[in-house]
Amino acid sequence: MNIDIIEETKEYLIVYKPSGFATQSANAFAKDAVSEVTAYLAGKEGKIPYVGLVHRLDQPVEGLLVFAKNKHTAANLSSQLSGANKICQKEYLAVVCVDEAKDLPIKESITMVDYLGKDSDNKRAVITSEKEGKRAELTYEVLQRKENLALVRIHLKTGRFHQIRAQFASRGMSLIGDRKYASEMSNKLTEAYGVKHVALCASKLTFLEPGTKKEVVCEVTPQNPIFRTEWEATG
Repeated sequence: MNIDIIEETKEYLIVYKPSGFATQSANAFAKDAVSEVTAYLAGKEGKIPYVGLVHRLDQPVEGLLVFAKNKHTAANLSSQLSGANKICQKEYLAVVCVDEAKDLPIKESITMVDYLGKDSDNKRAVITSEKEGKRAELTYEVLQRKENLALVRIHLKTGRFHQIRAQFASRGMSLIGDRKYASEMSNKLTEAYGVKHVALCASKLTFLEPGTKKEVVCEVTPQNPIFRTEWEATG
């Protein structure tokens, strides 16, 4: 399988999806995370299983996905992802391109708020007005720096199309490996480090188990080699 099973219970599956692999493909005959989970469960149960896709990751993005094994769990987990006070929390790690002179405080929470629209012709998110777009909010903190690179941890407050990639790029901090939202500098660094995929990983997932209400916390280490950069020491 292209995916890895990280955790499995009677109610849900948590899997790791690699970058470059679709969560759910428009091509009915193409392999994707949904089809692989379905095949895995069908092999175990000997019948066509229920597979509830609770949330998605863009194809270039690696990281954690949770799938429900029944409709009740799917509804419960979906509700935890919605509303102003989300119970289900998704944490991302990214490596971004920054101006070496840019002052970014280490481990200090910074908020980004924009309104995003969609350029359907080019399949891109665009910063627009409050009237024309949907509110997009996230917080991030810089964990490490090295010259024109920064390792950042991101907490999504909303889940908009290409939100992380578009919001960071709009502030001159394009993600390494991201050709769609690249700057001249990020393209050069992508080439210099030989990065094949967007340096973005859904690295941590937190939610309440539907039956027991017990907090479930799952984490993975990004596989993109750029995350293994030898970062400068920070105080």
